Amino acid sequence: MNKVLFLEDEKYLLNLGVFENCACCDGTEDYKILDSTIKKYDLVISQLYTSPLSNFLIIKAKNNNVKTMLLCDGVLEWANCFTNPMNSKYNLNFYHPILHDMVLSVGNVESKYFKFLGFNSKQYVPKRMKPTMDKIGKVNKNRLLITTANTAYYNNSEKLHLVTLIKDVQSSCHVIQLDYIFRLFDDELINLLGVSDEKNHINGSFEECLTLVDFVVSTPSSISISAMFHGKPLGHLIYRDAPMFVQAGWNISSSIDIDLTLKHMISFNKERLDFQDFQVSNYITDDMGLEEDIFKELSKQKSEKIEKFINQNLYNMLNSKFNFNIEYSIRKLYLSFKSHRLFKVVKKKLY
Repeated sequence: MNKVLFLEDEKYLLNLGVFENCACCDGTEDYKILDSTIKKYDLVISQLYTSPLSNFLIIKAKNNNVKTMLLCDGVLEWANCFTNPMNSKYNLNFYHPILHDMVLSVGNVESKYFKFLGFNSKQYVPKRMKPTMDKIGKVNKNRLLITTANTAYYNNSEKLHLVTLIKDVQSSCHVIQLDYIFRLFDDELINLLGVSDEKNHINGSFEECLTLVDFVVSTPSSISISAMFHGKPLGHLIYRDAPMFVQAGWNISSSIDIDLTLKHMISFNKERLDFQDFQVSNYITDDMGLEEDIFKELSKQKSEKIEKFINQNLYNMLNSKFNFNIEYSIRKLYLSFKSHRLFKVVKKKLY
């Protein structure tokens, strides 16, 4: 049985439904893990791309010829890669480049994109994206669900554009007499949109929420796949200029006639629903034999270093506010002690 070290939380790895047939070990916070210890593993996996500590251990594994993998937990979002301030503060672009020997990515298009960039990639489906019930389809509720990704904006401008667009959708619902509900977890969006608790269906799973509606409007995210799998006409809210890996049957922006778009969604246009089924086929796949294929492929590869990433990562680690310079502290303590002792000697000679 292959032995895997996951550098963050083992429970998180297992919740994604991967490497369940391997001997998984809990991650470690000790960046001084011995080379002899890390050599005992067949594979070292990390999920936190910008973590200097995790990346340091990935570098250590590679230097000891232990195979490494980066695990993506959702669909690839361009804006998250290049405009998320949580990533840019590390002077790194999310997933660009990839230091690991392989990246396990969500979606066929995403996997091909990483391969195009020169990185080894395999596609998989996280457990949370796998359907847990039969296709829901049309439930004749004539009701729209308005929802977003958990992190739907990265700056105030995006937030305001998104709020304005959702308000426009609400107005169009009133015009064409279409009932709607929300599923929002972001407190700022809830407050700015004035969403009441009765209208905000946050209890239960997303699939359970889909049984209450016939149509969905959302920001592009992993839940888009679930909505399209269950045969819901899906409209993506377009409020930023960024490429999108996952497409929907309909796009909703400030430049279009939203009333007309919603009417078209209500018609359950077959051609667009066929396009949505095609999108789903790029994400919902059979993972049988995935782990065996991964270890076979990794065994044939040679590790390569990416110097720029490594240098930046080590800089981030040394520059971290959590990095404690024990050598400086000991030296300062020693000089203080030495000075204090010298003062006593001088004082003794004077008197």
